[in-house]
Amino acid sequence: MNFQLFAGVTMGFLVLFLGISWTCWGMKKREFTKLKEKHFKENGGLLLLQQLDRHGSSMRTTKIFPAEELEKATNNYHESRVLGEGGYGTVYKGILPDDTMVAIKKSKGGALTQSDQFVNEKRKYLY
Repeated sequence: MNFQLFAGVTMGFLVLFLGISWTCWGMKKREFTKLKEKHFKENGGLLLLQQLDRHGSSMRTTKIFPAEELEKATNNYHESRVLGEGGYGTVYKGILPDDTMVAIKKSKGGALTQSDQFVNEKRKYLY
């Protein structure tokens, strides 16, 4: 009888622990998603999406890359990949998995009012 009681209490604690862990993991994942959305908005992401939508088919080759791909393409934004710096960010040389060379602008943390200038800044770096 004591063993069954012990096993029942142990299983109860295990289920409770797993439930709390799963809830905490879900909350952290939601926080991370909200943070990514916030940074996307702060850096002109919504304005960029509007511009892409407005240009329709002429911009169909444009792609928005996940942060991990950009880090990999720029070798974690290594200083040897810097092409130039401006008031709104640093431009890095990136190499995509298909060996396409691209310029990647990483914004400087700053005022929200600068996001439209960041998105609209003229292309200065061509290969």
